[in-house]
Amino acid sequence: ELTCILIFTLEYLIRLAAAGDEHKAIPSRKDFVLTPLNMIDLIAIAPWYIEILIRFVLPGAGTSLNSLSIVRVLRLTRVLRVFKVSRSFTGIIILMRTLQKSVSAICMLLFFVMLCVVVFAALMFYAEQGEYYESCQCYLREDGSLSPFESILAAGWFCLVTMTTVGYGDHVPVTGAGKAVASMCMVCGLIVISLPITIIGANFDEEYKAMEIEKRNRVLKHLHTQHSHGRPGVTLMLIEQLIDVHKQKLQSMIGDVEAQMDDQAEQMNTLLSDLREQLVKAKVPLEASQSRLWSTAQLVSATQALSESRMGSRRN
Repeated sequence: ELTCILIFTLEYLIRLAAAGDEHKAIPSRKDFVLTPLNMIDLIAIAPWYIEILIRFVLPGAGTSLNSLSIVRVLRLTRVLRVFKVSRSFTGIIILMRTLQKSVSAICMLLFFVMLCVVVFAALMFYAEQGEYYESCQCYLREDGSLSPFESILAAGWFCLVTMTTVGYGDHVPVTGAGKAVASMCMVCGLIVISLPITIIGANFDEEYKAMEIEKRNRVLKHLHTQHSHGRPGVTLMLIEQLIDVHKQKLQSMIGDVEAQMDDQAEQMNTLLSDLREQLVKAKVPLEASQSRLWSTAQLVSATQALSESRMGSRRN
């Protein structure tokens, strides 16, 4: 704990000393301190120093520091420092943009889920409540066991767990009507949850592609500023270099496909020769199968010709 506190303190002091300049390119120290993330950093390290100060000022209060338990709880705010990773981790940025773009879909999802929970919770309560006994002031089933669906809220917990396909198994319907309601709840849960999730997934894919485009544009801009030096035509040169790189990749892929086609052609020739030898040994008349063999041979020869033409165009 001492090592972590010293590291956090050193980091905070260095950033505080670097804050503020004449051109206001960096926020002032006042703005730095009032920034929410920096306030979290300060709250994370302050309780440790407060505890040390109290121990130094009141030496006899070492065993009665339970009053500082609330202050110690503030150290848990250090966990919120993980949100600072979003400044450099593109995955969190994409996720936050996706959630921001999918607010309407999320609201629609929550509305439909709550609507189905209310409807199926009421149905499940009336189907599984059992008989109410004044002596114990509870609902009992036919076998004498306590009914877990003693209220609509308790049935709502079962419906929520069922619709989200979690299924803890703590509450289970036993009657036919209850099982029918649970089956409808399962089907509706799959339909209601899957549709908005598809929209969120599509938004995530769009944000990911947009992030890739931004990354590629930054790379192109960096290459342009690094190699241009104010010279015209450098952008065209960079584009030509990228085209050459993609052309080499395509040529390697075409070469792999051609090699596979050559291997398949050799295998077909081998199979045809073996088949012809077996037909000759079995003294089977080849007039009926000659046309088929000839069409297959033509197909093999056409494949070889296509491969040779591609090899020639690749050399050119």
